[in-house]
Amino acid sequence: MKDKPRLAPKLGYKMTEIGEIPEEWETVRLGEVAKVFSGASAPQKGEYFEKGTFPFVRVSDLAVNKRTNNLTKVKDYVNERALKELNLVKANRGTLVFPKSGAAIENNNRALLGTDAFVVSHLAAVYPAKEKASNTFLYYLSCMVDMTNYSNSPGYPTLKVSTIKEMLIPLPPLPEQQKIAEILSAVDEAIQKTEEIIQKTQELKKGFMQQLLTRGIGHTKFKQTEIGEIPEEWAVKTIEQTCEILDSQRIPLNEETRKGMKGNIPYYGANGLLDYISDHIFDDKLILIAEDGGYFEDYQNRPIAYLVEGKCWVNNHAHVLKVRENGFVTEYIFYTLEHRNILPFIKGSTRSKLNQKDLRSIRIPVPSSSEEQQKIAEILSTVDEKIEVERQRREKLEELKKGLMQVLLTGKVRVR
Repeated sequence: MKDKPRLAPKLGYKMTEIGEIPEEWETVRLGEVAKVFSGASAPQKGEYFEKGTFPFVRVSDLAVNKRTNNLTKVKDYVNERALKELNLVKANRGTLVFPKSGAAIENNNRALLGTDAFVVSHLAAVYPAKEKASNTFLYYLSCMVDMTNYSNSPGYPTLKVSTIKEMLIPLPPLPEQQKIAEILSAVDEAIQKTEEIIQKTQELKKGFMQQLLTRGIGHTKFKQTEIGEIPEEWAVKTIEQTCEILDSQRIPLNEETRKGMKGNIPYYGANGLLDYISDHIFDDKLILIAEDGGYFEDYQNRPIAYLVEGKCWVNNHAHVLKVRENGFVTEYIFYTLEHRNILPFIKGSTRSKLNQKDLRSIRIPVPSSSEEQQKIAEILSTVDEKIEVERQRREKLEELKKGLMQVLLTGKVRVR
């Protein structure tokens, strides 16, 4: 049997061990253009961290700084005593660090140190020779590499420094590396700014909710109730008084069943959207609140309730509420629950659960007029719309970055 003819590289490109790359680019081993090393064991005594001023970088710091290529903030700082008594490993500002052992390898977290720091033994460190490679270019290049492919132990993934040194990488001329890094850094900066806007708007929403859901609009007289101080004209109502509970209509579907009924109708679970399917059991404006597996303990940062409208399917991990029509506004009731602390109602030691009996007894503050409920809901909804616009912008920027990395870091599109 004849071998298939090998396709010739396109004009201006050459075929290498790692695929087709521009003729001006090189294929090198990472250790040829950078110093590759590992960190040291973390100090075990608290006295080495007392009044510490020198950053000590752990694997967890990379996860916290996931959206930045300039790691400056860490949890722990070591002191002069630690430097004198322990064999800590220092990495210079601009060093690329990433996990080299454990499950963290799979998380694809990377960082460039924004300051000189000491690094833990679970981190690999790469510091390029400035005349050969750009550290920011190597950072983005590393983000495209699945490090688990280089692990030598599937049970507990581990990367050896010697293996990292031998990694083959494509290397453009230094000016082109710098330009590629500049373009990708600009997109990252835009993503970071968008993330900051989202966070600030979320903080603004928290302030609005605290004010509007306890003080209302334009009230001057207040009364003390079992759920705190509220306007005199308001009442305290239970979920049972404000909502019908439609849990009996829920139908759970396993993943295999859903594969056979793909469509465009939302399928919801405890924490929101799970899938899209071809059929529905509800067609209404509803509030879904987690029954089990919800973000009950992190209620301040993550919602425990969701507002849905139109056709949908709900599994048995979310309670289904339909607001009664006699003077109650669905959107207002939703906002009283979205970030509500309901921990006193949660049962279960292994898996937190809000049973239906306790759900019915949850009390919420309700303005006497539906007009005020509507106004409060509209204010909060406007803030939500702003957050959603910024989230969509962030998603588009992340898609743009992903596409640019695919073409710029492989040389498919050249920059001069």
